[in-house]
Amino acid sequence: MAVIAAERGAAGCWRQPIIRADMTLVEFRRLDETVIEWYLSTGEGADKAAGYAIQGLGRRLVARCEGSETNVIGLPVEIVVPVLDELGIHRDKAG
Repeated sequence: MAVIAAERGAAGCWRQPIIRADMTLVEFRRLDETVIEWYLSTGEGADKAAGYAIQGLGRRLVARCEGSETNVIGLPVEIVVPVLDELGIHRDKAG
């Protein structure tokens, strides 16, 4: 689950914050000891909050991802970009 809260206004000017939330369901495959040992041996999940990287080898552990995969990775792009647009913060068209 991700909750995004953003606020922008002129100095001393109050603006109602923009709040958005998103939830993603990740269902793992039934994992046997061999698969678990293999994934641990890769070291990929060692620095991940949930212990796996859905954007990497950890995808092999996942049966299905219902919702935003970018939410699982870090921030739900599908929510963040529209909030930035609403705040007038636009991406560089070249990047």
